[in-house]
Amino acid sequence: MFCRWVKEFIGNGEAAFLPKKHLDNRFAALYTDNHLTEFERLPLTVARFEIENERLKKGYMVEGIGANMVYVTGNGKITK
Repeated sequence: MFCRWVKEFIGNGEAAFLPKKHLDNRFAALYTDNHLTEFERLPLTVARFEIENERLKKGYMVEGIGANMVYVTGNGKITK
């Protein structure tokens, strides 16, 4: 592990140890931004429905948003 840190420091300098930005939830704009135009909202809605369709094919749904998400299987049992 220490060797990896040394290699990163040699390659990138002090910037190698700065926190890296993680990708945000791209669907959050559907729930928080009220100023999205219809053309900006449409691709996000289509992608959300495609994901929901794939989940239903596998036999489960997701209820709730964010930290309150609960996975519900097709037979009604709740999993997390």
